Amino acid sequence: LGRGPENTLLAVGLAGIAGYARLVRAQVLQVRLSGYVQHAVALGEPPMVIILRHIVPNTLRPLLVLATVGIGYSILSASALSFLGLGVTPPTAEWGALLSEGRNFLDSAPWVSLLPASVVALSVIAITLLGRRVQTLIAKGGIA
Repeated sequence: LGRGPENTLLAVGLAGIAGYARLVRAQVLQVRLSGYVQHAVALGEPPMVIILRHIVPNTLRPLLVLATVGIGYSILSASALSFLGLGVTPPTAEWGALLSEGRNFLDSAPWVSLLPASVVALSVIAITLLGRRVQTLIAKGGIA
């Protein structure tokens, strides 16, 4: 694909699409066979109403949880690509590139690498905690 922000975004996005597609398919198949969808079909509701009122809301709940976890994965993947030199080009500041450049200064100035590493770790932890909170709220019926 080459270097650059667009190609990094494309590579990270394409790597995660399969998981989202599998989850959506499994959820749609499960919700489609549920009792309330069967009752809506028996009552003669139009297919678009069934899709928008029953299937989409019940499919979005687990997808929202997976998306919050996927954001953390995407941050790590993009940082790893930039660390290896396959991500964003050097004039652009990127956490992985900053980590890679900081390797040269580990003896004299370790904070040059520690700061971007800490930011990456804290970002992923914060987003993961947000995902768990969203999952808890969904389980209690507080969202969607």
